[in-house]
Amino acid sequence: MRFIILSAFILFSCGSANEQGNDNIPFDILLQRSIGGKTTQDIVIINDNNALRDVYALVNRYQSPGFDLPEIDFSKYMAIAFFMGEKSTGGYQIIVDSIVGTKDQVVVYYKEIGPKLGEMVTMAFTQPYSIIKMARTSKEITFMPKD
Repeated sequence: MRFIILSAFILFSCGSANEQGNDNIPFDILLQRSIGGKTTQDIVIINDNNALRDVYALVNRYQSPGFDLPEIDFSKYMAIAFFMGEKSTGGYQIIVDSIVGTKDQVVVYYKEIGPKLGEMVTMAFTQPYSIIKMARTSKEITFMPKD
């Protein structure tokens, strides 16, 4: 019993995102690949099936068979596609690290990862991308790179 009370005291006495008015927002990774993205860096907010079809048509142009279009209830969810642009070698990826909701906005933290010095990589052009699904929001969305 003492352990439970002590654990609860420690848990609630530590500062949390909620005390600061921030909430971690869960997300699902729909696709994350190295080949098939855009040749230019871009972030696309996807709010309907037409936009989702356009993004999947883009990433499926080198896939046979192509990736299936996911079913998303756009009244509850939205998707975001992150395109790193074209790279001259493999070893690159773009990933979503976390999503934090504040009173006024949603901040999406993402990482662009490149090959380490001396690392063996594919010698081919790549276009890394990541597509995520998250709860729909009407708040302003800000994208922040994270080291």
